[in-house]
Amino acid sequence: MIQPRDLVVIGASRGGLEALNQLASGLTIDFPAAVLIVLHTSPDSPRMFARIM
Repeated sequence: MIQPRDLVVIGASRGGLEALNQLASGLTIDFPAAVLIVLHTSPDSPRMFARIM
């Protein structure tokens, strides 16, 4: 039987980058859930999020 897992889903627009950065920096390696972050960006800056985080 598959064990249930916790998942935290966070969404933001480009204006939410600072908040996402603060939130992510507070997560520890042993955080008890998977974290999925969705960030809405413009087509001309698709890799910006990876550089920031």
